[in-house]
Amino acid sequence: MTGTGAGAAPDVELYDGTGARTTGFYAHSSNTGARVASGDLNGDGQAEIITAEGPGAPSHVVARSLDGAFSSSFQPYGSFHGGVNVAAGDVDGDNVDELITAADAGGGPHVIVWDLDGSGHLVAKLGWYAYAGGFRGGVNVALSRAQSGDYMLTAPASWGGPHIRALRSSGTPIFEFTTYGGNPTNGVNIAFLSQVGTQNSTNQNSSNQNGTTTS
Repeated sequence: MTGTGAGAAPDVELYDGTGARTTGFYAHSSNTGARVASGDLNGDGQAEIITAEGPGAPSHVVARSLDGAFSSSFQPYGSFHGGVNVAAGDVDGDNVDELITAADAGGGPHVIVWDLDGSGHLVAKLGWYAYAGGFRGGVNVALSRAQSGDYMLTAPASWGGPHIRALRSSGTPIFEFTTYGGNPTNGVNIAFLSQVGTQNSTNQNSSNQNGTTTS
């Protein structure tokens, strides 16, 4: 799944495992690009597509099923026009994914965890500040997989020192560190690499009679 960058038409496109385009749509009505994530927010076994507007329009976030049967739209930061970063994962260990939002540059470092209520609306479940309340450099978010539930990684998005934090869904820090020697001040992009999981998966692979690898 791909989404366009800031200032472009909010074009979201989906591709299969061969790189062939399968479908696409405009996520929003403004030419602010489309930040994208995915997660099974309603527990039906199918991942929803999550899109958020970039800078230049109110911070709309939309979660929708691919077949159009489910859709929920909201503005996590009211009339803020600086863009929203999004991620999704099971942060509380209940086997259903939650949606995580963080304001981009110009907004406060307020990270919010959203959950679906019984009527299909996304409601704030938890919220906390990833950095000091006066920080306005924006926050990038990513999810790390753990047996007890996912935990969140945060990093300054557009400016600020490269201060990376890992936190529980409650905002309680697990660990934190400064990368790149503390020198860059123009933001950090983050992701999680499960080296242990990759190694375990490799060890469980076996070759069938055709010589291909299966797991």
